[in-house]
Amino acid sequence: MDQSEIIALISLLEDPDQEIRDQIRTRICEEGRFITPYLQEQKELYDVVGWPILIQNIIEEIKSKELTRELEVWFKGGCEDLVEGAILVARFDDEELDETEVRAFISRLRQEIWLELNENLTAFEKVKVMNIFFFEEYGFKGNKEDYHLPDNSFIHKVIANRSGNPLLLSILYTSIAQSLDIPIRGINLPNHFIVAYMIEDDWLMKVMEPENDIMFYINPFSKGAILHKAEIDQFLSQLDLRPEPRFFEPCGNGDMIRRMINNLMHAYQKRGEEEKVKMLSGFVQLISAPRS
Repeated sequence: MDQSEIIALISLLEDPDQEIRDQIRTRICEEGRFITPYLQEQKELYDVVGWPILIQNIIEEIKSKELTRELEVWFKGGCEDLVEGAILVARFDDEELDETEVRAFISRLRQEIWLELNENLTAFEKVKVMNIFFFEEYGFKGNKEDYHLPDNSFIHKVIANRSGNPLLLSILYTSIAQSLDIPIRGINLPNHFIVAYMIEDDWLMKVMEPENDIMFYINPFSKGAILHKAEIDQFLSQLDLRPEPRFFEPCGNGDMIRRMINNLMHAYQKRGEEEKVKMLSGFVQLISAPRS
């Protein structure tokens, strides 16, 4: 469709027949993200009661359907690229988000860390190098002042603000570490996401029990502080939770993105933004069955 055809199609939303308007709305939504700029242009042009709200609702519907489709592809594809999953969710905030800028930033930070690493470093020394650049040089920190701010769950906002919630900081930290062949994985701890440094000796991992293949835990929300199992036991005790094995074991990328969406739902719920909660709940239903 060319520009004139698109504008003509949008104008048909004025038709007095509700059935026709519904058909036109469906047709517009089928065009996907491509038609959004034209909808934005037409938003204020018609002197019709409720027109801006109608157009905005259609834009939101298109965004929701596009993100649902893209997330479904990502989950069915095995959730291999954690950064891609985080970027897809971030498009809920900014449809025009430039993925190349996010990846360029991560690549630049990775490069600076890589220059300081060598094969003779211990696990603790590698983490120390990671922490110096991530938290000191680049200034990332946990947003303790406004913990439930939605921006804390969007990767581009966390990069821009240098602050975020435990999960997003862990996603950035984990993505960079894994790209450097540092065996760090996410840990889906209740109420507080952390990461773990896995044992690097392949032979040793084969002879140990699965729950014992972790060397130590790291808390990116507290500037990379090292944690041990006893401290996690104490944390769970404070929450009145039994220390179940699943609280200590690495989780998949899909689990991290599911938790990100749930965090966003909670954040918007606290702000009374029910429409956004409703849209996100649709994503949760889509990805409720574990695939990773």
